[in-house]
Amino acid sequence: MTTFVLIATLVLQLLLSIALRTFFLRVGLRWAIGSSGLIRPAVLTSVAIHLLEIASYLFVVRVVAVIPGLVLVAKPAQLALFVAVSLLGIGIAFRLTMLGTLKAWLPTLIANLLMGLITVLMIKPLMLDAYIISSNSMAPTLLGRHLRGTCPECGAASHCSPNRYEESLDDSPPNAICEHFHIQPLTGSDSVIQSADRVIAASYLAPRRWDLIVYRSPANPAQQYTMRLVGLPGETVMIQEGELFIDGQKCEKPASLSDLKLSAEVPDYPGPISGSAANPALLKEDEYFVVGDFHIISYDSRMWETGAAGHPSYAVPRSYITGVVTHTYWPLRRAKIHR
Repeated sequence: MTTFVLIATLVLQLLLSIALRTFFLRVGLRWAIGSSGLIRPAVLTSVAIHLLEIASYLFVVRVVAVIPGLVLVAKPAQLALFVAVSLLGIGIAFRLTMLGTLKAWLPTLIANLLMGLITVLMIKPLMLDAYIISSNSMAPTLLGRHLRGTCPECGAASHCSPNRYEESLDDSPPNAICEHFHIQPLTGSDSVIQSADRVIAASYLAPRRWDLIVYRSPANPAQQYTMRLVGLPGETVMIQEGELFIDGQKCEKPASLSDLKLSAEVPDYPGPISGSAANPALLKEDEYFVVGDFHIISYDSRMWETGAAGHPSYAVPRSYITGVVTHTYWPLRRAKIHR
């Protein structure tokens, strides 16, 4: 169902964008040459430009993935490609002079502005939004920029944050987590930093246990993170011996998470752990409890010291949840449907 909604939303967004661009392109042509011309050439030109813009976006994403140091120039480069592709496409399609091309192109910026407003005011808050994973707290399910190795326990791919490798105080490799949730020292890495996952989150979905959710940090609402939801409103959450207990009863994990181990112990963390046997987390009617899959490095509900106003430190208020992750769409080799 979520895949259908995603495809339908993207198709409708594409069609609306093409329609608006076609309309304003014809307005620009009337300004440039005194005639708006036939609809078909304007539609075909709008489609071609739109496809080229998508290709240029994917090109920039790919370049940044290969050369992370270019991330600061990615947006300006994408904007420059957008302008160049649009001007070139209009100029060639209608055989215009440079001034005529500029006149025909300028009104199409109104279409981009309108689509931007529709996206910001309607699509993102009511339907879907895209996010780049910023850390490896949710590894291996969701990955930020990372090093890739091989798990010595099962041979599957393992993942580790680059900064943990760089910050190691001795020659011992940092811990990595594999696709089967085994946590072992990183081995077999070629030291090439891999790009972060890009995901789609649906704001229209009600969050359920074991979902991956995007939420605003209770301590700093300007920042957004992604974690796994394990505790629901009105429940008492306790983690013991790698398992989740809700209201004193063991909560069975879905088959896809059968190897996932939760932990109420965090290495080198001196403070009390919320959700432990000694300190269960009691959730109110609008509160949730979240943890990271890479539990030994994740900073989540278990350790938070500052909460949202009127809520305990470990709770994510319902109003702070901005979406449920439904798809990983980039890199393509990691594309996956989560819900």
